[in-house]
Amino acid sequence: APRLLHPIEDARQRGVPVITFNPLHERGLVRFKNPQNPVEMLSPGPGTKMSSDFFQIRAGGDIAAMTGIAKAVLALDDVAKKSGPERVLDTTFIKEHTAGFAEFEAYLRATDW
Repeated sequence: APRLLHPIEDARQRGVPVITFNPLHERGLVRFKNPQNPVEMLSPGPGTKMSSDFFQIRAGGDIAAMTGIAKAVLALDDVAKKSGPERVLDTTFIKEHTAGFAEFEAYLRATDW
């Protein structure tokens, strides 16, 4: 099984929502039985539901989807800056651990919906 499925399975079993954007409705992203867990493999039932929400996008549409999500987060942060002390974006983390955020923000603001 792909390595990423194990941490996703652990997160889902803890109740963490997982939202999937993929052009293909891959079986492993729908339900998953861990082949490294004999009890799970031999247990009846469909396995762990991996995606709490699935959005099938066109091939190459992932960039547009992520840009839209980032624009929405930025818009929420703009509202939070005006209305209260708590921001949506962790600006301290961004300053300390990222590079190019100002350019990314400018790109988002220049991109039409």
